Amino acid sequence: MTSSTVLAAIAREAELRAEFSDVKAALYWQAAEACRGKLLGPQGLARGMDAMDLWDLNRHTAELYASHELREWWRRHPRLTFPEYERQMMGN
Repeated sequence: MTSSTVLAAIAREAELRAEFSDVKAALYWQAAEACRGKLLGPQGLARGMDAMDLWDLNRHTAELYASHELREWWRRHPRLTFPEYERQMMGN
């Protein structure tokens, strides 16, 4: 790869990450409304987690720390992660 190709790829990833930040925030607020604010389960609360971080964790860990309500919401509205978003936006 040429340096301009690498720089373009880095710029595109930064752009996608910024876009995903907005998408993640929208999904968070939709889930928060549907779950009446109860997004973290007992283990997530005990760890003092930020519920927004549940979209950045692997599936197993996210489900471990999520509330029952959020896990049910994800079953109806699959949790979107950055790698999945990136694949969608890149057409893969």
